Amino acid sequence: MNGSIFLRNLNDAGIRNVRIRKPNHGGSEYFNYKGFNSIVLMVVVDANYNFLCADAGGKGGISDGGIFKNTRLYQKFENKQLNIPEPKPLRVPYAIDVPYFILGDQAFAFTDYCIRPFPGTHASGSIERVFNYRHSRGRTVAENALGHISNRFWIYQTPIQLQQKKATQINNFVCPSNGI
Repeated sequence: MNGSIFLRNLNDAGIRNVRIRKPNHGGSEYFNYKGFNSIVLMVVVDANYNFLCADAGGKGGISDGGIFKNTRLYQKFENKQLNIPEPKPLRVPYAIDVPYFILGDQAFAFTDYCIRPFPGTHASGSIERVFNYRHSRGRTVAENALGHISNRFWIYQTPIQLQQKKATQINNFVCPSNGI
């Protein structure tokens, strides 16, 4: 099942704030915009709900884009170490090469390997609004995958009553990936 509506979509990035108890010396670093202490679980999921990359442990007070910039996946994208196919035209009549990419939300930087929705509101039927709608549909794979693990594992139902390091280890265990 390849549910992606983007022909060059490699995968979708998703972020979840995992509740933890307040770290002893954490201050506000772990306090997120939702009003609780958390570590951040970032996953990259393919169209078949396979976890390609999981990175846990980012401080909840850091933006999602900042979390992504501190992952191995980001470094490999930046250094072109992922063996991604070269950009190609989508169809014969088009002359523009289209690269492969991941779908990110507004917190991610727009790069040649990460596309995000257009900011702001747009008129009904406009190209930007249609794109944002399709982008949102494409990202539901990552959000659904995070929902599945949240429902399956009790650890996500209440704040994790362990120190940040142990909570990070649990998250990395729960989200198996192929180690991109």
